[in-house]
Amino acid sequence: MNSRLFIIIAALLVSLTAWGQRNEIERPEAGDIQVNLLLGSSTFFEQDALGGYDYLLPADNSTGIGIGGFSGNQSGDPAMFLNLGDMNSNSIVNMVGVKVGVFVHEHFDVNVMFGMNINLTPKKDFIEGDFSIPDMSIPDQQYILGKTNHVFQLQLGSNYYFFTGNKRILPYAGVVTGFQMARVEATYPFTGEETSEGEPVELYRATYRAGQVWAIQGGIVAGIDYSLAPGLILGAEVCPAMYQYSMMEIHPSGFGPYRAAHHNIKLLTMPRLKLAFRF
Repeated sequence: MNSRLFIIIAALLVSLTAWGQRNEIERPEAGDIQVNLLLGSSTFFEQDALGGYDYLLPADNSTGIGIGGFSGNQSGDPAMFLNLGDMNSNSIVNMVGVKVGVFVHEHFDVNVMFGMNINLTPKKDFIEGDFSIPDMSIPDQQYILGKTNHVFQLQLGSNYYFFTGNKRILPYAGVVTGFQMARVEATYPFTGEETSEGEPVELYRATYRAGQVWAIQGGIVAGIDYSLAPGLILGAEVCPAMYQYSMMEIHPSGFGPYRAAHHNIKLLTMPRLKLAFRF
């Protein structure tokens, strides 16, 4: 963040705080709605910068089926592709999502957060060029693998808010549970490749590949809200304890699924900043 932007944001917060001091800060009441913009650590599955979720696709050859790259009889480690918040690499400028909470009581709220991402690449067949005339050659048109992948997450939670002597300060603690899933499907077009007998490769290789990973989560959330002005809140939260169970599945065409499970327990993880609006 450059210095000019930081000064502008700091001046805005000071102005809002001064304005809020001249107006009565009200504690939450039953029926209030709070919209939270979360910044910081995300719980989405890890994605390789180049391959995305390609580690879920079965191998092209018959040497074996496994998670990620593998050699010999050993498959890749599922933990390499899973994430439950990282205290070392999260960024406060990374938007995690928007969480909406409804106060069912002045001390209790029920909240939900949902996110989804869909990517689709249509397949393109290989078209053979013509190189019979050296000065007028027509190049090949390379094929593109058809691929569809999507990922979504859903989190549900409830918090208990503690009233203090200062109406601006509102600490809270609660529980959260969540589900997330990522799936990738790939379809081979005509590739122009042939076997040693001169037959198209598609006759011998499955043209469809798919895989998915899903996870369930549960944990404890704790944080604090500070009212800058009526209806405008700046806060921070962390997960004192969080558990995640993940299942990775690879589905090669014509074969049974390959499954790998993973358990993850973390303490004091997923630090986040929060900008919220209550109305």
